[in-house]
Amino acid sequence: MDTEPKDEAAAHAQPPAEAAEPPTPHGRVDLARQRAEIERIRAEKSAKAIPDRKVTTRAVARIVADTRIEGRLGRFTVHSDEPPDRGGDDTAPSPLQFLMAAVAF
Repeated sequence: MDTEPKDEAAAHAQPPAEAAEPPTPHGRVDLARQRAEIERIRAEKSAKAIPDRKVTTRAVARIVADTRIEGRLGRFTVHSDEPPDRGGDDTAPSPLQFLMAAVAF
């Protein structure tokens, strides 16, 4: 039986470091961690006076050219375009695709 590593990288691989928490499976939400964060934010907001509890989210969009749109969401910038059958160049997701992604989140 061959017990030698198959490649050089495997021969020098370090064992995985001990994690503080077990890893969450790909595509899964750590509900306990998420709930703890929500409770932390609620406690933080509740400690403030009512007028200071307000949170504002802002989005600004502008037409760059024809069907191409640039959107600013906080510190992020996203681009949108339509497919050719709707007059666009298909250089970015369409606004409808962004909406569908937002609903999926």
